Amino acid sequence: MASGSLEATAPSDDKSAAEEQVRQAREEERRLVQSAIAHDAVAFAALYDLHVVRVYRHIYYLVHDVKQTEDLTAQIFLKPGRRSLAIRNAERPSLPGSCVSPTT
Repeated sequence: MASGSLEATAPSDDKSAAEEQVRQAREEERRLVQSAIAHDAVAFAALYDLHVVRVYRHIYYLVHDVKQTEDLTAQIFLKPGRRSLAIRNAERPSLPGSCVSPTT
């Protein structure tokens, strides 16, 4: 009967372990996002690697065109990088006296 009790608790233990793995993965992703926001290129690359396939597949499902899917996927991942570069340049101009136009 003792083995029956152990078998009954095993699925619960597996569920707890799986829930812990999900929690840890979410926490790691939060850390990567915060690091990427702080201009960490390695963190941004890790986020790209985590999501690019899923983003690509979803876009392809919507547009059914490989070239357009590639372009849109690139735009999705380039946009935060461009915004980050613009913010960084605005905060620390690379040339004395240079500035960022408020209309750009």
